[in-house]
Amino acid sequence: MISKEKLKSFHIGRKTILYIHLSLLLLMLSLFLNAVIQPLHFSYFGLVALTLPILIICYLFLLLVWLLYKKWIHFLVFGLLLTLFIIPMRRYVNWSEETKDFTYIKVASFNTRYAFDMSLHSIENYFTEENANIVFLQEIYTRQWRDKETFMTERYNAIFPYVGISSTYPIIASQEILLPENGHSCYADILIGNDTIRAINVYLEPMYINKKILEIKTRNEIDDKGIMIKNKILQGFKMHNQQLNIIQKYVDDSPYPIILGGDLNSVPNSYEYYTFEKRLNDSFYESGNGLGTSFHDYYYPLRLDYIFYSDEFSSSSYKVDRTKKYSDHFPVSVYLKLNPKTEIVSDEN
Repeated sequence: MISKEKLKSFHIGRKTILYIHLSLLLLMLSLFLNAVIQPLHFSYFGLVALTLPILIICYLFLLLVWLLYKKWIHFLVFGLLLTLFIIPMRRYVNWSEETKDFTYIKVASFNTRYAFDMSLHSIENYFTEENANIVFLQEIYTRQWRDKETFMTERYNAIFPYVGISSTYPIIASQEILLPENGHSCYADILIGNDTIRAINVYLEPMYINKKILEIKTRNEIDDKGIMIKNKILQGFKMHNQQLNIIQKYVDDSPYPIILGGDLNSVPNSYEYYTFEKRLNDSFYESGNGLGTSFHDYYYPLRLDYIFYSDEFSSSSYKVDRTKKYSDHFPVSVYLKLNPKTEIVSDEN
């Protein structure tokens, strides 16, 4: 027979679980504030976006606890509230109708990590075999690309420090987008048939967190390195904010349909993501399937590489190519089609 004391302690335990679950829910809801609050004003909401996979797992675990305790109301209410995060979760793990239309142009993005682990010819051969029409490259040395005997010699290229755009279609104009600190960006206006599109390549400020920093050998290092990592990330968010303010002007002022690709060094549902998603479409969300993570150097799901496009396009068959470990990033690609312009027909005779 269960004593009153045990029942009482169990009741207190349920209250504690309820408070934890409610606190976790509020923390997860703060994720949506990334859409309106700039990191320069308050950068901690970016940490919520970064840790969302962990928060979701904890939330699901507590749902299981309510199920084991047979607290059906708690289970149903918290289960229904979880549906608020379907869209944020689909930006990591997605499902969409599989439609392959190879009349679309193929667009790819790849952070090469300065070609430390491969030759430039390997990269070139890969994108040639993939029939990629427009390629965004980040972390590539300018001198490597400008050697006419080295890289992408049969294509049209817009080459700038650490970033570049390569195209099988003519590039009629290009320009570097100057960013503060260590962010890099550029754009190229590309002629496809009778249409001109603007391709924008983005490489936002890196966080400078490597495996050596993450190594913890003593207990005393936990707090020190934890604070250092947090400060690096928060400072990176603030720098991204400044860099995005510049890039966004080129997006807003573009006279042409836009394809924007690159390494944002930030995860979905972050301020960085929402900044572009307000105007552009995320090709993984629109036409991807499965897991969208593209950075594989750490044992944590990170989706850092993106291809966005304006409403003039439609997309098909987004892919993260995990068969190619050329760098610490996987190449990502999607098929895009420039939709016919809608003609306005007057009813007047």
